[in-house]
This record gives sequence, C-alpha cells and structure tokens, in this order.
Amino acid sequence: MIDETILNELTSMLGEESIQRMLIVYTTEVEERLQVLTQVLQAAESANAVDFAEVEIQAHTLKSSSASFGAIEFSSQAEILEHAAKAHDFSTVIEQLRVVNDVGTKTLSFYSQRLAPQG
Repeated sequence: MIDETILNELTSMLGEESIQRMLIVYTTEVEERLQVLTQVLQAAESANAVDFAEVEIQAHTLKSSSASFGAIEFSSQAEILEHAAKAHDFSTVIEQLRVVNDVGTKTLSFYSQRLAPQG
C-alpha cells in the first residue's frame, strides 16, 4: 500500500522534521479532498448525477500528491477515478469513489501512525 522506499528517500533528502511537516499538510489535504468526494458521491446517489469536473480535479490532485509520498495504491485508485471522470463514466466513477474513499482512509491511518509521537 505504501512504498517505504519513497518515504525513506524523502526523509534522507529533507530530514525527518521536514517530512513530518509535509505529511501533516498532505494528510490534511487528503482529508479535505475525501470529504469533497464523499459529498459528490452522496449527491450522485440522491440525484443520479455526478460533477465529473470536480471529481477529475480532486482525483488528479490526490493521484499526484499521493505518489509523491509513496501512497502508491491510493495514487493508482485515484488515477482510475480521474480517467473515469474524464470519460464521464457514471458507474465507474461511483464505484471508484467508494474505492478511493476506502483506500484513502487506510492511507490516512498509516500516515497518522507514522506521525504519532514515538516513545
């Protein structure tokens, strides 16, 4: 789920303190974007319509930032969502919104453990 090699390389280049700060920003961003996608999913389920442009923007950003921090599975699922939104593929977008939320939640859990004070 997480490529530790990427995290280790970032840590060795930037230092633990910088990575900790960057991960806080990243996880906050992920939480906010997952909330937006959850709202899109709820609206889609009730109105049977999707804001494809919003989904594409959110998925693209999650894909890119997640890859940077080694969240490879999350990045991959966000990319599938991004492509489905570009194609206006309603059923795949709905399915991937659920997958991205699930994988995103697991990713956040991993990083919150990494950010927790050691000792």
